Amino acid sequence: MFEELIRVLSEKGTSKLILLHHNADPDAVGSGYALMRAFPNVTVGASESINKISERLSDELGFKVDINPDPSLFDVNVILDTSSKTQLGDLAASLKDPYVVDHHSYTGDWAGASYCHCDEAKSSCAEIVYEILKEAGFCFSAENSAVALALLTGMATDTARFRYANAAALRSFAALMGESGVTMDDVLCIVEGEPFFDKSRKIAHLKAAQRSRFESLFDGDVVVATSHVSSFEASASKSLLLIGADVAFVACRNGDELRVSARAKSSVVENYGLHLGYLMNEVSREVGDGVCGGGSNTSCDQTGSGAGRRSCGG
Repeated sequence: MFEELIRVLSEKGTSKLILLHHNADPDAVGSGYALMRAFPNVTVGASESINKISERLSDELGFKVDINPDPSLFDVNVILDTSSKTQLGDLAASLKDPYVVDHHSYTGDWAGASYCHCDEAKSSCAEIVYEILKEAGFCFSAENSAVALALLTGMATDTARFRYANAAALRSFAALMGESGVTMDDVLCIVEGEPFFDKSRKIAHLKAAQRSRFESLFDGDVVVATSHVSSFEASASKSLLLIGADVAFVACRNGDELRVSARAKSSVVENYGLHLGYLMNEVSREVGDGVCGGGSNTSCDQTGSGAGRRSCGG
């Protein structure tokens, strides 16, 4: 299935850049690290930044993500866990015939790519990278436990600690744990450290609840909540689901940038056909002008700046 991609990544005489979206999450960072360890001459880079849990993961793994690398300086560009070019900011203009691996809803941005594997059935990009490495013959034994930890952390975080995991994701997670010897405690030390011990995140969750507004739809069967915070909008939107919302939208303004994080319960997706990724893609296309968004059916994010931010109501 991945023969062409594995062939390109395995070439020893070429330099490869694994490029991640802005504010890269542990699924992106962990997947990038796994590819860097499995193939030669690989650099992992991200547009603008990585998030705080990703920073903790990279510290645990002992590597640094290159922020805002120049894609034109590399022979091969691989775009990972990124559904649209706008999520790469100014770096998108320097891409050279990229190879794309993603699990979000397809936006059409990568129509001209050299290679594109987009599997919406996967709960995380780490599951796809796990399959790539298995096909390439990578050994997930104890000496490569760091690679396994990176992928397992990606799977755990992108499924909201398995709240949105499907059967295939659970099988992949269990198989990788069994092969590598990495324990659930190893993974949760990284995944749970920030939410349980970071004061700023706790305050953001409480403020999101305090500022929330809600509307009941379908005779009260679906409660949609909206709120705003100054940081941690992704985890704040998840926290609104835990206290009663079925769908949550939380906005965060940072200077001229407005970010919106949306989350939905699986029951709403299944019963009413909601797909947050498609919804955000449509909003991005209609608003345009610097607005980008996308994701899965239960989880997605949107970013706007300048005129695009104002068009979104910022």
